Amino acid sequence: MQEVTGSSPVSPTTPGVADPGSASGPAPTWSLFVGAWAAISLVLLWIARDFVFGAPMYEWADFAANALQIDRAKHFSELLGNYSRFNFHHPGPAFFYVYAASEVLFHDLLGVAAAPMNAHLLGSILLQSAFIAGAAVALASLPLIEDRRRFLAAAALTAMIVLTLAQHPELSIWPPYVLVGPMLAFLAATTAVATGDSRFLPLAAVSGVFLVHGHVAQVLIVVPLALAAYVALRPRGRALHHIAAAAIVAIGLLPIAIDTISSRPSNLSLILQAAHGSQRTLSQAVAYSLGFLEFPTWTSPPLSLSLRPVLGNVWPSLVLAGLVVLTALVVLRRRGLRRAELRRPALALYGVLLLAGGLAFVWALEQYGPPYAFNSFFVYALLVFGAMPLVIVVSRRVPAAVSAALLLLLVVLLPQPATLLRDPAAQALGSTMQGLDVGTDPILLQFDDADWGDAVAVGIQLERRGARFAADARWKFQFGIDHAYPGPAWPAATAFRTWRVERGSDGLIRLVTAISPTIPSHAARSVVVPVAGASAART
Repeated sequence: MQEVTGSSPVSPTTPGVADPGSASGPAPTWSLFVGAWAAISLVLLWIARDFVFGAPMYEWADFAANALQIDRAKHFSELLGNYSRFNFHHPGPAFFYVYAASEVLFHDLLGVAAAPMNAHLLGSILLQSAFIAGAAVALASLPLIEDRRRFLAAAALTAMIVLTLAQHPELSIWPPYVLVGPMLAFLAATTAVATGDSRFLPLAAVSGVFLVHGHVAQVLIVVPLALAAYVALRPRGRALHHIAAAAIVAIGLLPIAIDTISSRPSNLSLILQAAHGSQRTLSQAVAYSLGFLEFPTWTSPPLSLSLRPVLGNVWPSLVLAGLVVLTALVVLRRRGLRRAELRRPALALYGVLLLAGGLAFVWALEQYGPPYAFNSFFVYALLVFGAMPLVIVVSRRVPAAVSAALLLLLVVLLPQPATLLRDPAAQALGSTMQGLDVGTDPILLQFDDADWGDAVAVGIQLERRGARFAADARWKFQFGIDHAYPGPAWPAATAFRTWRVERGSDGLIRLVTAISPTIPSHAARSVVVPVAGASAART
C-alpha cells in the first residue's frame, strides 16, 4: 500500500504506537469493534426494551417535527438538520438518514418495531452503541493500556455510572442528547490519531461529521480538535486511512453545499445571520459549565449563572473530578512517563481533554438566551472521557470479572431512565388517528402557539397517512417549508378543510375538523373529535 509522502510509515516499533500483535496492543480493530458493538447494543437494548420492542410510540413536539424530516430523508429529499429555536436548522441530516433507514428496515420490512418511532429509537441505540464501541477500541489501542480486557471492563462500568447519573442520554433520539455518543468517539479517535495511529482517522471523520450535522456549535469544537490531532499525526500512516477520512468529510459537506447553492435564503446564511459575540461573563460561563456536575436533564429548569450558589452545590463533585484527573496523572508519571512510547499517548490523552474542555467553555461563553442545559449535553461525553486516565490506572489492579459483575448488577437493578418516556395524550392521539378518515381534501392545521407540539404530532400522522396538509408559515421550521401556508406548495387562495388542534385544561387533545373545504378565515361547519388521554408535560 502506498504511504503518504512526507514521512515514514508507522511500524510496530514506531514510538508511541503499540504493536497490534503484542499482548498490550490492540486486537485486530474490526473484530474488537464488532464484539464491543454487539455487547454494548445488547446492554442498551435491554435497558430500553419496553420502549423499543413494546407498544407503538407516537411522536409529539420536537420528536414529531424531527419525524417529518425523517420522512423526507426516507425519500432522499432532506438536506437539513433539526430545527433551532433561533430560526435556522442545524447544519446537516446525518442522524435523520440513519433513523429513516431504521424505519425502513425495522418497521417497514422486518416488523420488529411496532411504529416508526420505535424503529428510530432502535436505530439510534445501534448508532450510539457503534460510536461508544469505536471509542472503546480507540482508547484500548493506546500504549498506556497494559491489559485490554481489564481496561474495557472498567471503562464500561465507568461510562455506565456517568451515563446513568445523566439519565442515559444515549437512549434518546432527542437531538441535544444524541451528540453524546459521537462526541465520546471523536475524543477517543483524535487521541489515538494524535498518538500516531492513523487507523482511527475514519472514526474521527465519521463522528465529527455527525457532531457538526447535529449542532451548529460543534464546528467550534470539532475543527480545532481535528486539526490539532492531524498535525500531531505529522501526517503518516496508510494512505487509505487518509483517503477514507477525506471522503467521509466530503460526503458530510455535500448536503450543506447543495442547500447553500440551491436555497434562497440558504440555511448557512440563516446561521451566519444568527451569529453573535460573547453573551456571558467569565463568571457566568464558569457557573453554567459547573452546573453539569449536578447532571441536569431535559426536564431541568435553566441552569444558574450565579457562581457562588453553584459552587456551594457542586464543590464535592468538583473536588472528586479534580482528584480523578490529577491522581491518574501522578500515578502515570511515577510509572514511566519518561519513556517516549508512553509520554506521547499520555500527552495526547490530556491534551485532547484540556482542549475539548476549553472549547466547550468557549461555547458556554458564546451562548445567548436562557442557560438551558440542553445546549451542552455533549459535556457528558467529556465527563466520561475525563475519567479514562484514572480508569487506565485502576484497571491494572481490578480484575475484569469484578468490573463486569458490577456492571451487570447496575444494569439489572436500575429502573428505566426518565430519558425514555411517552406522552400519554400524544399516544392516545396517535392511536385515534390510525382509524380516523383524513379524506382527500388538503388540511390546514390551526392551533394556539402553546399547542404547536400537539399540532405537529397531528401533522406527522397525516404525513404517514398520505394526507396533504399545511400549517401557518410562522411554523415552517417545525413543519417544513413544504407544509408552510402560504408558501411555495400552498398559494394563498388554496381551499382547505381546517383542523383545529386543542389541548384542554383536562390534558385531553381535541381535533375540531371542518366538514367541507373553504379558503381559510371563511366560516365552515365543524365537528369535534375528542382524543382520550392523560395530561402530560410539554417539552
